[in-house]
Amino acid sequence: MAKSYEQRLEEQRLRQKALRERKLRERSPHRDDIARMLLHVIVRQSVKAGSYEKLDRAMDLVTRELVAQGFDKRKTEQVIEEIIERHEQGWQPRHRTHILREKWRAEEDAAPVEDGDDEV
Repeated sequence: MAKSYEQRLEEQRLRQKALRERKLRERSPHRDDIARMLLHVIVRQSVKAGSYEKLDRAMDLVTRELVAQGFDKRKTEQVIEEIIERHEQGWQPRHRTHILREKWRAEEDAAPVEDGDDEV
């Protein structure tokens, strides 16, 4: 008998949850993490070097692609300008602290236990 739509959705949800948990354990970046950092590096380096011509060309390409996907051109340009302005003011992307916590836990678990006379 064929599975119901709800049953297939639930199985997909469980597979996705397991995949996200595995990626978190492995500290494997998601494509959005890569895209976010790539944008940050490009904008930061362009602002630092004062080379806005290349940045403008790149952002024009990004705008065209997003508009082709159905996004509003004016709103897209506005968001890009806000991102560039934040970088000009020294903005840094936030760290993904949940990934760092997992790393720290793994390091603590791997740390050797010392046989000291330290009593509490």
